[in-house]
Amino acid sequence: MRLVTIGSQMLLVGVLALSALVPFVEGRGLAPVEPEEITLQVNASASEGDGIYNMPPTLSPIVSISPSDVPTASSVPSTGSTADPSITPSLAPSSKPSSAPLDTASSLPTSAPTVDPYPENPAPSNPPQSYFNYDTSPNAKYGPGSTKVNKTLDSSTEVFYYEENTWQNVPYDTKDDYWAEFGNEGFGAWKGVLESRLHKGNQCDENRRQSPIDARDSGHPCEKSHQIRTNPGDFEINDDVNIEKQILPNKLRMKFARRLCPGCPEPDPPMVDFPRYSYGFSDLLHIDIKIPSEHTIEGKRYAAEYQMFHLHYRREMSGSIGIMIDFNETSPHNEALALAIDRFWVTFNRNAAECGRLLQKDRNLVSRVRGMLGLEMKDDNIDYESWDKFSTLMDAPESTVGRKNRLGGKGKNENHRDLQEHIDVGKATNDRARNPNAWDPYDRDWLVQSVWFWYYIGSLTEPPCSIINDWFVLDKPMIISKFQMEELKQLLFLNVDGNCERTSVHHEQSVARPIQPTGDIEVRRCTRANYKDDLDPE
Repeated sequence: MRLVTIGSQMLLVGVLALSALVPFVEGRGLAPVEPEEITLQVNASASEGDGIYNMPPTLSPIVSISPSDVPTASSVPSTGSTADPSITPSLAPSSKPSSAPLDTASSLPTSAPTVDPYPENPAPSNPPQSYFNYDTSPNAKYGPGSTKVNKTLDSSTEVFYYEENTWQNVPYDTKDDYWAEFGNEGFGAWKGVLESRLHKGNQCDENRRQSPIDARDSGHPCEKSHQIRTNPGDFEINDDVNIEKQILPNKLRMKFARRLCPGCPEPDPPMVDFPRYSYGFSDLLHIDIKIPSEHTIEGKRYAAEYQMFHLHYRREMSGSIGIMIDFNETSPHNEALALAIDRFWVTFNRNAAECGRLLQKDRNLVSRVRGMLGLEMKDDNIDYESWDKFSTLMDAPESTVGRKNRLGGKGKNENHRDLQEHIDVGKATNDRARNPNAWDPYDRDWLVQSVWFWYYIGSLTEPPCSIINDWFVLDKPMIISKFQMEELKQLLFLNVDGNCERTSVHHEQSVARPIQPTGDIEVRRCTRANYKDDLDPE
């Protein structure tokens, strides 16, 4: 036992107990990495002068191996003679020729394997009943299964079937599920609106009307007389109360504030008038960004999908708009989406800061315990003294956390004002007074590139897979930059919770449900031949 004096207090410290505590704390992912190596990676592929800020930090520690960590020849046990070698080399040639080279190539790789920048997170050992992921490998325990394709006898038609679907085992919780808000046990202005459909519970094993599908012409007429008409509402993008930015395990979500009652003027969320909806405008509930796209268009899958879910209190279906997201090496920066991405980074950094506070707490504890034990503050692997002073961007106040300004030189609020000037909020089709700084989720310059679409009745693309969606899949994608696409991946795939655990449930960089059988779904294509764009001149 060792007696330690601190000020006027006497602490009796058991060496065995504390020596057991130190590795326990060190085991939280902190050792054996040098403190200066626990840094935030920054991708410097973009220069400051090109108008694009550097890649935001990842949370993976950089672990370098010093030469002393690599075994030397002397560390390999000898298997030959133990006789001392000759001091001088023999001058006579060997009586036997050297061995011939092997005919077969070495099995060892000649270069380091490619490292996935977005590694998958293993399923929890004891997950909650609501847990699901996107693992489509054989015998996956929590995945959506996979879509198989067979040809008909004449090889002219593809027939889809669905197997190994474990999502059907996820129970629908009438109280805690997001969509439960709209059932009989829900709350607020929308309580009970979708009860007639939600009461059926989990429908992920249904063989009909499941989403997503491959949108293609099926020969059914359009039956729509006008485009989807929009109103942006009056919410500003940096208003995190009226537009809550959430980084969820399988999507980036913007959740919009609800009206206090059906028809109440405030709050005033964005809303749309769907064709052949006889009740007028439907409010925007939320926007999800999925990677890659869940729907495909005539067999093509896109980099991501921007999904908008609406509801009218007199219609028992969610009017849902799917907009594909595409990019290439030279595609321009999407300024309207950039405003939303900026706010997702605030959420990402806030989550990282919670993790940072936990790491800081652990480091402080280890440093103090080792000091009480009189142990050296440095050993071969860890500088404990510097741990106590460790600081990263994660420890910084929220106002200082962030990335380099996209437009160069200006403060964050100034950038937002500049970018808002590019957003035309005057394209709504009614004349109500609006907030001139409102963010328009239907922006025609940057986000909505077409007023024509494929339409079908389908489902949610995740448990409980309820058949509650009127899907409108627009026929042209929004365009973003390559850099923005990487931002979306980092936000979704590298987010951590307060316990420093990564939250994503992606598989092979995908949180897209496999394409579902079209079956008897009537997919209706609407084109310019069916109606004109309201913005077209007469």
